[in-house]
Amino acid sequence: MSDFNRELPPAVPTRDSTFPNTIDDLGDTERPTQTRRKWRIEEDELLRTLHAKHGNRWKIIATKIPGRSGKACHDRWTNHLQPGVDKDRRWTPLERRQLRDLQNSLGNNWVKIARQLGRTAMQVKNEFRRLQNLNKMSIKYMIE
Repeated sequence: MSDFNRELPPAVPTRDSTFPNTIDDLGDTERPTQTRRKWRIEEDELLRTLHAKHGNRWKIIATKIPGRSGKACHDRWTNHLQPGVDKDRRWTPLERRQLRDLQNSLGNNWVKIARQLGRTAMQVKNEFRRLQNLNKMSIKYMIE
């Protein structure tokens, strides 16, 4: 018998077969998929209560807030709920100069810079990026 007439190998498994094609097909051994959604007031209150009880043990806290990971709980606490975080406080010209000087000396170590400015690392990083973009735009318009 020639090679031309030999039987072809079985087809690649299709979506209808038992071959796992998506995370949903892998079964209970994998972690459940989490979707992004806004934090609800009830979740914020629960996070405050759990943090008072467990401290910074984010994995434990996350197991008690359905659909939230330890990282999500940490980020929510650090950037929004932690006492002393004031998201509405405007940046002063003095703070902006300090931010520029600290970034020049410490680099992009936002946590160290944030501690010195009394802000969160995310606030510091976002303000620095905003100032960079403003500088790029002003240079662009001066050239044109």
